[in-house]
Amino acid sequence: TVLMGYLDILENKKDITDDDKKLFISKSRKKAYQIKQLSDQLFEYFLAVAPDDDKMEKEYYQTEVINEMAGDYIFTLEEKGYNIDCRNTAENVKLYIDVQLIHRVFDNVFSNILKYADKEQPITILTKTYDSKLVFSAKNFVNKSTEMVESSNIGIEVCKRIMKRHEGEFDVFDDGECFEANI
Repeated sequence: TVLMGYLDILENKKDITDDDKKLFISKSRKKAYQIKQLSDQLFEYFLAVAPDDDKMEKEYYQTEVINEMAGDYIFTLEEKGYNIDCRNTAENVKLYIDVQLIHRVFDNVFSNILKYADKEQPITILTKTYDSKLVFSAKNFVNKSTEMVESSNIGIEVCKRIMKRHEGEFDVFDDGECFEANI
């Protein structure tokens, strides 16, 4: 409601100053991020408690769908000042996936990078094929100055569950200094 109010003011009020516009845009962004965080938590909760037999909407895709998905996140990271070392040696393979669920896995991986990665260290993104399977890996160094929030790791568990339902895997490596997610 507050977000809609800010946006209505921006759209309808004619005599708004540039400073007020900037303020309302800033407040709108903050509210949008709050809404995203809450919807992510709701989605993770419902996905964590949903039975495995609920319907997935799987379709066939080519490797390019993963490259496009990752590319959107990589662009955002670069815009925020992260240095990305991106390597793609993947051959084109057919993927039978529910693209929305796979998108959720990528969203989890990249939102964690945004929260916890050290901007001074490169983030390595690797896409390859191995044994006719697509492998995606994201590795970053942990920002030591970031205040670590106690996590229930439900996001990781949801990712593992999504990948298991796709007959795939989701593995993480975390030694406190380096974090790596492998899909």
